[in-house]
Amino acid sequence: MRSATTIDPNKIDLSILADELGRYENQWVAVSEDSRIVASGPTYGEAVARVENKDAVVLLKVPPFDASLALFSE
Repeated sequence: MRSATTIDPNKIDLSILADELGRYENQWVAVSEDSRIVASGPTYGEAVARVENKDAVVLLKVPPFDASLALFSE
């Protein structure tokens, strides 16, 4: 039986990954709590399949660099 761990996404510092994320444009990446990219793939499913401990990562999509994103809240 696999032992589940809980990751605190607030501990991930994406700013230290800025240069490295440039290689993953328009891909999914799995980031560990110590802010390391541990897996990637062109689809969510492929990235997840490459992760050993799925409970110990946060998955996110690196957007295409020719697009912009605006977030707002009312």
